[in-house]
Amino acid sequence: MWDGLNIGQFICKLNTSYIIGYFDQALNSRQFSGEALENKAQRIVLKERRQFCYGSDEARDRYDEAEDLRESPSIGHLHGAHSELMTNLFGDELWCLTCDATEPNPDYAYLERIILAVQQALSQEQHQEAAC
Repeated sequence: MWDGLNIGQFICKLNTSYIIGYFDQALNSRQFSGEALENKAQRIVLKERRQFCYGSDEARDRYDEAEDLRESPSIGHLHGAHSELMTNLFGDELWCLTCDATEPNPDYAYLERIILAVQQALSQEQHQEAAC
């Protein structure tokens, strides 16, 4: 595994996602976003209004109802709090259709920045040692 590398060289060769996964397997680079889900739901309402010629009042009501999704902390929360709305907007396959309602995970990005800084420092140290 080491292939003759010292620890600094080995760490510099590792992918940041591998290192993060080693320390926290449950941490993902993306996380659920109620705002992204709201935007997706509103786009669906607009698309369906054009396709199926919903009345403007019905479309407005559905569009406004989609705003309720913004504050949802997770997909699981939606099942209990907004089950009927989710089914009306996304149909029976709502869990598959909502899996892309995500945003970058700030915790993951923070760890990634730390790892990149450490790798950069180790790399500079190795270059300085090689120059001596």
